[in-house]
Amino acid sequence: MKLNKKISVRVTIAVTLFAFANVYSQNVEKELISDYLTVNSKASVKSFDIINTEDNTSLDGKVINIQQTFKGIPVYGAISSALVRNNKIAYVSDNFLSFDINKEASTRTVPTVDIPSSFPGILSALGLKADASKYIFTGKKDNTVLYKVFFYQKEDKSLNLDYVLNFYEYGTNNYWDVVVDAFTGKIIDKSNLTVSCNFSDHAFSQGNDLVESHSDHLVKKDSGIKMTSKSAASDASYRVFALPVEAPSFGSRTLETNPWYLDASPNGWQTDGTDTFSITRGNNAYAYTDIIGSNSFGYSADGGVNKVFDFPLDLSQDVTAYTDASVTNLFYMTNKMHDIFYRFGFNEAGRNFQAYNFGKGEPYTDEDPVLAEARDGAGTNNANFATPMDGYAPRMQMYLWNYGYLLSYNAPTDLVGRKPTAGYNVDFGGQFPTTTALTSDVVMASPLDACTDLSNTNLTGKIALIERGSCDFDDKFKRAQNKGAIAVIIYNPSQSQAIGNMGGDDSSVTIPGVLVDNAEGELIKSKLNNQTNVNVNLKYNTFSLDGSLDNGIIAHEYTHGISNRSTGNGYSCLDASKANEQMGEGWSDFFALMLTNKSNATSADARGLGTYASGQPTNGGGIRPSKYSPDFTINSYTYGDTNGMYYSTGSALVVDSHSIGFVWATMLWDLHWKFAEKYGFSNDIANDMNSGSAKVVKVVLEGMKIQGCNPTFISGRDAIIAADNAINNGANKCMIWQTFAKRGLGVNAKPGATRGTLPDAISDQIEDFSVPVECEALATSDSSFSENDISLYPNPAKNEVFIKAKNLKAASNKSNIIIYDFSGKIVDEQLINIGEGESVNTSKLSNGIYVLKGNGIGINFTKKLIIKK
Repeated sequence: MKLNKKISVRVTIAVTLFAFANVYSQNVEKELISDYLTVNSKASVKSFDIINTEDNTSLDGKVINIQQTFKGIPVYGAISSALVRNNKIAYVSDNFLSFDINKEASTRTVPTVDIPSSFPGILSALGLKADASKYIFTGKKDNTVLYKVFFYQKEDKSLNLDYVLNFYEYGTNNYWDVVVDAFTGKIIDKSNLTVSCNFSDHAFSQGNDLVESHSDHLVKKDSGIKMTSKSAASDASYRVFALPVEAPSFGSRTLETNPWYLDASPNGWQTDGTDTFSITRGNNAYAYTDIIGSNSFGYSADGGVNKVFDFPLDLSQDVTAYTDASVTNLFYMTNKMHDIFYRFGFNEAGRNFQAYNFGKGEPYTDEDPVLAEARDGAGTNNANFATPMDGYAPRMQMYLWNYGYLLSYNAPTDLVGRKPTAGYNVDFGGQFPTTTALTSDVVMASPLDACTDLSNTNLTGKIALIERGSCDFDDKFKRAQNKGAIAVIIYNPSQSQAIGNMGGDDSSVTIPGVLVDNAEGELIKSKLNNQTNVNVNLKYNTFSLDGSLDNGIIAHEYTHGISNRSTGNGYSCLDASKANEQMGEGWSDFFALMLTNKSNATSADARGLGTYASGQPTNGGGIRPSKYSPDFTINSYTYGDTNGMYYSTGSALVVDSHSIGFVWATMLWDLHWKFAEKYGFSNDIANDMNSGSAKVVKVVLEGMKIQGCNPTFISGRDAIIAADNAINNGANKCMIWQTFAKRGLGVNAKPGATRGTLPDAISDQIEDFSVPVECEALATSDSSFSENDISLYPNPAKNEVFIKAKNLKAASNKSNIIIYDFSGKIVDEQLINIGEGESVNTSKLSNGIYVLKGNGIGINFTKKLIIKK
């Protein structure tokens, strides 16, 4: 886009005036922050730089990210955030570091290592095999190595002068943050900032050749893509699983015409400000396949001159039959994430993802649309998101989720296409077929559990349906085999029983079989009882589910980009190796849940996450330790449960970021329903900004911006409370406190060590269930007892709890014990003698948080009681 001379002069003058005003304003803010830190900072900060400023209308002020420095050099990871309103400090997240000046090499501030010439050795020390010649050290491309001098704090609290390098590993989607000694070239620390969501083994993804991120170079010369020089929004239609549909198992596709929000995407989705595209590419995203995992631009769906992306989708066919539909859905959902969260503050000033920023934001950085890769060949059953610094394009890789299935149906027609999860006979009986299927009608065994000889006169050539019972699997197989059956289907009699493979040692059994869950068995049984013929195939098959059709997973991955760009420096402040409580997985789950709520959802609807991609029914448990629900009988996780959340990779212990994030998302999910109860529920949050559902998303997103680098649950909680104070004048302060306290994130909760040796560093969190005095749900009456004179034990309790009182004389009479649930409803009342050691019976109480109030002669107290069975 070219400017004429007059316009250019005007723009130059405007930019110059803006720059002058910005410098003046920053100096005023720096002085204001300096005065505040002199009095309030626990680290006695002497010097700092302002690295990013956002004029935030929602918070009615400026969000300022502050980089601690020493001798003019930034201190690695020491980034705090401040909210300035009306030239006053409204909130500061104090994430600064205290260091020992006497120990650090204060005279050594000029590095001697040359990074470009040392880079081959650095790659070798990192164990990376890529050719060093593939990297460059200037310019703005994906193979550019960015490096800068920092002071890095060592374990003894001293500072060491180091380089910090950031680069995409050539041939992969790994985005590295590497600390290198500025004098020796030795690697001090390293982190892979690509957030990988392999929910089974936590492995990072592997990718291949990199591409340039500059929008002018996003299309290869030989791509054959047709473009026009049109920048205004033009009509476009997309047949997709439109929000709030979570995935194919939750609903049908619809044709969505012009589904963008013009405040977020003024030119629609098909133009980048300069060129208009007929393929799935525009200002916010570029969606294409990467079948071989090369990280080069693959196949994009083409909507033609009219931009109608309406393609067939038959999930019974191989994924290759519906590539266009898959890429279109990925493009739609990535753009919807952009537009929806633009309205909540993830805009240009918030360092969002766009090829062109329309002259908005501070800084005016662009050239970073999301590169959304469908069916990435670098892995399976996975997805990931890499978030480089502002101005460099992030990459989202969506994989296929591959599964095997053993049982399928030929009749009746309503069962055709089902692929239920099943186990099989592993160490007895016939081999399970892998080529030609065993095909036959199903007949119920009699007796159904086959624990005695069958009364069926003839099962020749049939497949017997048998209920799992008290006798061994091989006994059941043998009895069916004796009646001529060629195979068996065994089903669990209870929904709580797990599916696994079947064992046995009877060498005379020669037929194979499968084990299915209760629901599948009862379904077959109901058909047979209604005289409906059931004909099945038994054979080992494989099938793939396409992650690009799962809006929940896409939303989850995109949110990693939102949370990274919204926190601290915008790219490296949510690294689990630096902050073991970082909540990235939690925000990602929470936003995915919020965008896929049904219109009639209530707090009673427990939500699983990732049911489609994991091959579960829509009401399945999903990929987390429990469903999301405010009901403690369904999800009783509290802050204390984050202790010990780590796993072994075989060579090292690693923080379990997914499980830790699950606990954070549990708290946010509770908070949503409290906001919805107060202000109203909506599943269309971007178009109902006054709903409680929208309000909670607003305070959560704005809270990210002021929580500072490497946040803990505590700093995340405090930032949300501060955001609510700025946005809603603190109208929800006590509601937020009570919600967090219910899950153990009360006033006196402590994060312990935020990094260090595992498992100790993730085993010292202290939970607390108290709220500020002004937020106490139940006020205590005057009493001769201090609250400190009373304690409950055990707490958490199971079937009984004892009350310990220092003044046993005062407690020697009967006291009335009233138990309230967390909403204030009385759930039990008992009369006990505390002095004689009588216990309070809690056997009828469900898991949860309660308030226990005691009244008697000379005694009056209120205590929180936790039931956890």
